[in-house]
Amino acid sequence: MFNEKMQWLKINDRKPIYTQLVDKYEARKFVAEKIGEKYLIPLLGIWNNIDEIDFEMGSRLKLPIEKQKEMLK
Repeated sequence: MFNEKMQWLKINDRKPIYTQLVDKYEARKFVAEKIGEKYLIPLLGIWNNIDEIDFEMGSRLKLPIEKQKEMLK
């Protein structure tokens, strides 16, 4: 029954706010407007594709060089 309800909602419940909330960057704007930026974690960056990412930025999330090369093949 729950799955059927979820499928029905996907097809029939079309509120414009949903488009904003499924986009991580747009959702950040929504949260900032509603409850304030202090509740947001720091943003590392916004990229449209993998070629734009600087893997040498020194973050804790940096991938091993071997993994980077594998991803870029």
